[in-house]
Amino acid sequence: TYELYYAVGDDLEIDSIIANGNRIVANITASNSIVTFSNLTPETDYSFIYRLVCDSLTDSYSLWSQVGTFTTQCGPVLVRESIPYIESFESYSIGQII
Repeated sequence: TYELYYAVGDDLEIDSIIANGNRIVANITASNSIVTFSNLTPETDYSFIYRLVCDSLTDSYSLWSQVGTFTTQCGPVLVRESIPYIESFESYSIGQII
């Protein structure tokens, strides 16, 4: 089991990520190494850290990882025209200059 924290910003220290970030506890194995971060903002820089939970009953953990960073992709494009927008060009005859 791993404990992960992520927070907005690309130049954060570990203490800042923990204090201001979101916590995820995930069972990561060789066959299941995907962690999903939810409610991210488009086009935003994030920092993250993680550590191994060695024994949750005795609060035994590995050291924190180095700070990693990522940037989310852009959000959906808003189209101001009605969709679907269709132009069939049927109202023009062949050879007509427009």
